[in-house]
Amino acid sequence: MKKLITALAIVAALFVAGKAQAQFSVNLGFAPEAFKTDIHKDPTGMPLINTRSEHGYGGYYVGATYNFNLTENLGIAVGGQLRWDRENKSKSIFGTLEHRHIENLFLVDVPIMLNYSFNLNRDWKITPFIGPMLSYGLGGNIKICDQDYSNATTYPWYGTHDWGYDYNRLNLYGVGGLVVSYSHFNLSGSYRYGLLDLDSNDISTVHTSGFFVGLGYTF
Repeated sequence: MKKLITALAIVAALFVAGKAQAQFSVNLGFAPEAFKTDIHKDPTGMPLINTRSEHGYGGYYVGATYNFNLTENLGIAVGGQLRWDRENKSKSIFGTLEHRHIENLFLVDVPIMLNYSFNLNRDWKITPFIGPMLSYGLGGNIKICDQDYSNATTYPWYGTHDWGYDYNRLNLYGVGGLVVSYSHFNLSGSYRYGLLDLDSNDISTVHTSGFFVGLGYTF
């Protein structure tokens, strides 16, 4: 956390001093995410052979970024984005459809990416990037209803009740990827892995992972 704050302070100082030129970009795209749970102990505390389960979501994001040029090709991009994780599927017991399960989770991300541009010609360039991304879960909901969407009951996504998830809202990702740019238009792809355990108990650990694929425009 201290390193992230230091990086932000350096960028801010360069900007104020007029020594860093900044390019502003907007972007949107797909951001599926998987929550992977590893169970290490049973509820009584007895050790278990690790059992992994995975819960996947579809995802979308929209955001904006300032890329500060530290040298001609080297830059550091600081941005913010809103992300939406969503699931809509049927749950069944013994092969019989029981209910429809709909989840929505909303998050805000703050990526800080070190990047280096390779200019192929006047219009085309390739820019690999790597860095941390802070993420905070704003909230969401879980809806349980019949297959025709009737008799719906809604619960908050974060919570300790039967349908809520007792997860920490704050996460830190490691991110790496590549941007291919033509003139002002950008096509980006990246992979992210959650470095923090979102589960607060010592029985299991929960980590997230996913990827971004998006389109952007640089002004």
